[in-house]
Amino acid sequence: MPAKRSNSIRDQDSAAERWSRLYVDVRSSYGRASIQSALLLNGGASVALLAFLGNLAIAQQTRGLTSNFVTFKESLMCFGLGVMLAASSNVVAFLIQIVSIAHPKDAEGRTGRRLRLAGIGMVVASLLLFATGMTVAANALGNLIGALEVTAQRQIEPQGSSGGLSPPPSRQHRAADG
Repeated sequence: MPAKRSNSIRDQDSAAERWSRLYVDVRSSYGRASIQSALLLNGGASVALLAFLGNLAIAQQTRGLTSNFVTFKESLMCFGLGVMLAASSNVVAFLIQIVSIAHPKDAEGRTGRRLRLAGIGMVVASLLLFATGMTVAANALGNLIGALEVTAQRQIEPQGSSGGLSPPPSRQHRAADG
């Protein structure tokens, strides 16, 4: 009976190996699509943010808007790191191909699993950095819009007379009056 058991284990291993080889192409196509998506999302967000900041800087110079662009730095860093990680995962995919050609058994063994997990982790981290960058950019944009609204309100109200709706005098002015 032990001989039959070892044969069935070999049959299961060979079936698992055949199953794994059958889906290598499917796995690699999903991997390529994931890497391309992460590159496109983070790269596109970086370019869009840079274009937006460029237009905002021009508006600041021509219209005299006062705002702080430093708050967008963190989101640009997130997008840049996301691009770097997604591009680096291409290197990991290349290493997986090298290992599968040079050492086919290692490609499905521990080495291949480790490389695949590293590549998947890099793409997931890239997508998380995109989400973080979008959140930070949205908060910075909200703060910028609030500051621009305050600036626009100040420009609309004539100085000195605001129809009785002027803010109360500050403490410094009260101390000087009293």
